[in-house]
Amino acid sequence: MKKPQFKFILLLLIYGSFSFSLSAQEKDKLLHRVYLIGDTGEDLFAGKTLKGLQNDLLKDSNSTVIFLGDNVYPKGVRKVLDIFNPIDLQKLTIQLDLLKEYKGSMYFIPGNHDWHKVGKKGYKTLLNQAIYLEEYVKEKEFKLVNFDQGVFLPKPFGTPGPYKVILPGDVLLILVDTEWLIHKSIGMEVGVSSEEISIVEEEKRFWKDLEEMISGASQKEIMFVAHHPMFSIGEHGSKSNGADSGNALSERLKSQELYGRGYNEFRQKALQIINNSDKSIIYAAGHEHNLQYWNNQDGKHFIVSGAGSKHTAYYPKVQYKRWNQNPSENSDQAVSLIYPKVKKKMKGKHVETGYFIINYFESGKKEIIIKDSGMSDFSEDGLLLWKE
Repeated sequence: MKKPQFKFILLLLIYGSFSFSLSAQEKDKLLHRVYLIGDTGEDLFAGKTLKGLQNDLLKDSNSTVIFLGDNVYPKGVRKVLDIFNPIDLQKLTIQLDLLKEYKGSMYFIPGNHDWHKVGKKGYKTLLNQAIYLEEYVKEKEFKLVNFDQGVFLPKPFGTPGPYKVILPGDVLLILVDTEWLIHKSIGMEVGVSSEEISIVEEEKRFWKDLEEMISGASQKEIMFVAHHPMFSIGEHGSKSNGADSGNALSERLKSQELYGRGYNEFRQKALQIINNSDKSIIYAAGHEHNLQYWNNQDGKHFIVSGAGSKHTAYYPKVQYKRWNQNPSENSDQAVSLIYPKVKKKMKGKHVETGYFIINYFESGKKEIIIKDSGMSDFSEDGLLLWKE
């Protein structure tokens, strides 16, 4: 007679525990979800990754998707008219057409390929893309939450930003065009926010505004997005530094590597601003055609999500190079590579295409999730990389 009673009590305990678990989950309401995908500009027809993203977004209106640059390969939108430029525009419109019925928010920021692959016509090709994107979204009557605000940022077009948006859940989103800073550093044409200021003054304004935007934020959560990553074990972090020749061509060729003069200057200054903040900050970028996640003990997260339409190799030993170290003297701010898991035979290994998802909850907690084409399909929940 005692055994049935024991089973009954055990069932009650299990049920009670399960009910408590469900109750805790229900209380921690999802406030907003952000999708991060970069370097989507290679496909002429929507591939598995873009279709997977579409499937996620069309059933998730309480969300924001951010395209992290290199939206059109190889040299951005060179001509605006279809008859002169069918391929460049096709690569852009297939991304847009997937999201005509999307009822969340959508933002595009530029990368180096959108600036004519660091070419002299970069400013023009950037303007071509920005204007075409905005006009296309209006002409096709997209259902976006940010329809009136616009989808190509920062504004004014061809300037570095920073541009801020407050997302649901009181998350501060900061959007920056890092290629502006690199383009300017090698003497290429760039835009300014006012005819009354010089390019030098524009850059000073950028750094002042960025520091004030982060240090003065009332939001506890900040998402800082740009095209160029802070840390990387991809190709842009793997190449040997070498001596600075001072040659203009050499500077241009090195401009997209982590140690490139303009790029490294951005990294050092931006990291100092991030390190000085007591906020939880996610810095997300593309550029490398793979998926990486770094973090530290100080509440700072660094994401590389540039595998929207291409994939390139990992070079795991590069994580110990000096340019993959946080310049801070605070040991809590030293970064660690969390994803991918480093393996001995990993060098040169190609990876899947995919994207990141950030979930923000009412409790103030968040999750960082990755989805890639190596999964059976993108309908799966994805791989949880980090959770508070």
